[in-house]
Amino acid sequence: MPSRVRVRAPATIANVGPGFDVFGLCLERPWDEVELELRRRPGTTVELRGPSQGLPLRPDRNAASRAALAVLEHSKREVGFHLRLRKGVPAGSGLGSSAASAVAGAAAMGALLGVKDKTALLRAAGEGERAACGSAHLDNVAAGLLGGFTIVVDPVLPRVAQFSPPPLFVAAAIPELMVETRTARALLPKVVPRRAAVGNLARASALIDALHRADYGALEGLLEDELAVPYRSRLIPGFDAVRRSALRAGALGSSISGSGPTMFALARRGAPRIARAMVEAFAKAGVRARPLVSRIGNGAQQL
Repeated sequence: MPSRVRVRAPATIANVGPGFDVFGLCLERPWDEVELELRRRPGTTVELRGPSQGLPLRPDRNAASRAALAVLEHSKREVGFHLRLRKGVPAGSGLGSSAASAVAGAAAMGALLGVKDKTALLRAAGEGERAACGSAHLDNVAAGLLGGFTIVVDPVLPRVAQFSPPPLFVAAAIPELMVETRTARALLPKVVPRRAAVGNLARASALIDALHRADYGALEGLLEDELAVPYRSRLIPGFDAVRRSALRAGALGSSISGSGPTMFALARRGAPRIARAMVEAFAKAGVRARPLVSRIGNGAQQL
């Protein structure tokens, strides 16, 4: 087996409208990159590159190295490693930054040790998320590892369903704001109205049906959410205007990416135009933002 490997894991969108803590969508870009080198003696070192200010170097607290350690523990091998993490997914953006690091770390160690069990890698990447965020949410992690559109059926086992949606573009605007997942989660109520829960369930079911049938027209209105967006949108200046601008520019739907502040839209065509419109709407709200356009990605890739 090789002693060194490089793996890229992409940005992801969690929730994808009504699928709070369940749905995930993989992007092609941006990505985090991990270079992992095994060493004969036990012990772990971490090196950070790129815009990684504030990320921990302690192996048990860094998302990438903690995920790699979890794979190592699963394999019961007694070796050490040096991990070099190059950040490309901006932290606090709502694009699954910690998940990208965790998936890259787990996939890299899996490639070196011959661990191909997706469930084991998913569980390990979840441990990386736990180190970064305090809990092992799998919506971003599953999408980043498996690619396409993912559904977390059971986060404990874990059990995930995955499928490749029809050709779609993702247009997004990444504002110069930072929203920590813990902060956004703290805003959510502990109890929600039955009407809101039923509405989300209906839209989530219809969204999966529309994607499976490649019925683009049926996607209209299916990214609406009543469980998280009404509360998290308070953290995003210009939220309503940005969403309206995406729809007017031709988007099939628009919502918050993960816990925010990035906002995304799904489009069949015209994604650059939609992303520019969203950025311009943020500017009118006094917030600088940069556009992102991506196809749907295939998950972590060994280089």
